[in-house]
Amino acid sequence: MIQAGVATALDVRGEASFATEHLPGATVLNASDLRATVNEVSGQVAPADVAQSVFEAAGIAPSDALIVYADGNGTDPARVVWTLAYYGHTGPVWMLDGGLDQWTAESRGVEAGGEAAGGSAYPTAVVEQLWVDEQWVLDHLDDPTVTLVDARSDAEFSGGHIPGALSVDWVRNLARDGLFLPVDELRALYGDPADEQTLVSYCQTGSRASVDWLVLTLLGYDDVRIYDGSWSEWSSDPTNPVE
Repeated sequence: MIQAGVATALDVRGEASFATEHLPGATVLNASDLRATVNEVSGQVAPADVAQSVFEAAGIAPSDALIVYADGNGTDPARVVWTLAYYGHTGPVWMLDGGLDQWTAESRGVEAGGEAAGGSAYPTAVVEQLWVDEQWVLDHLDDPTVTLVDARSDAEFSGGHIPGALSVDWVRNLARDGLFLPVDELRALYGDPADEQTLVSYCQTGSRASVDWLVLTLLGYDDVRIYDGSWSEWSSDPTNPVE
């Protein structure tokens, strides 16, 4: 059981699912509340003031130890972990491998009812080095110290991708049981890039890219970022190069 005062379980499935069942002592936010449409590209990270209000409504503070989860290892919990990091969360943050599905499969206790804790203060502090834009990608297409990682499906990648990108469909990070692969298998999946590489993940609108970002961060790489506009933004400009 997660002990009160040690870590807070953060349920990112939304209020309805939370009311049905959740980890003991958990608080709730809806992952979609941390997304926004920016320059006609949907699914981008919400502005700082919006993220601040979402975090405060959930009752979390920047120094809190958090265990983020959804039903399983989907894109939402990884995206929330990245968003917390982007907005300067200083406490340790983990994603619960397998989520609530794995928790209940192991016959662990749950609670029902309740609501978000609320009442906290969450001043945001943007960590710019976790995010890149279209111009940054254009400026680094031929940079040997930068590796782009495409988290979309093989079919999407084959249909067109940013030049030089490595294809790692986000679901390939998962074993047949839905849990993350062992660390050595994950490292091999990404070709064991050099430690000094800047690794930038992208997908269609930044959701699936968050899983690849999370895994690369788990593997200990120091400079891992997300191109949040991703393929939606890149492909909308006919002057951008495509492979």
